[in-house]
Amino acid sequence: MQNALIFVTHHWLLVAIFIILLVALLWLETQGKVSGMSRVSPQLAVTMINRQDATVFDIRDKSLYQQGHIAGAQHLSIEQLETKNMSKYAEKPVIFVCGNGANAPKIGNQLKKLGLANIFFLQGGITAWQGANLPLIKK
Repeated sequence: MQNALIFVTHHWLLVAIFIILLVALLWLETQGKVSGMSRVSPQLAVTMINRQDATVFDIRDKSLYQQGHIAGAQHLSIEQLETKNMSKYAEKPVIFVCGNGANAPKIGNQLKKLGLANIFFLQGGITAWQGANLPLIKK
């Protein structure tokens, strides 16, 4: 125990950085669960699209969507979410995609109120999709 205290006092900056990173990791791990959405990897998203007929909504800016999006993905701005009739997607898997995976989980509670049951977000967003060397459609 005494050695641990000596280490902490001599390397307080390293310990502080470790604690900050640990808290950030825990926050990221719980973010999807708290928002009512589950994370899916790009590979799992492909499987869901092909085998479960999952619908993909891209919630990035329209200009970013046009620069490249997942095949079959529909553009949906966060503002449109409140007015879009989502009832036809109530029972099927729905995957939400943003730029880097940080914005999609924020709308989870809002989506639950719209009656969606199987809500997922692409972990890492389009950045992870591209990192997995999966194709994008450009319009």
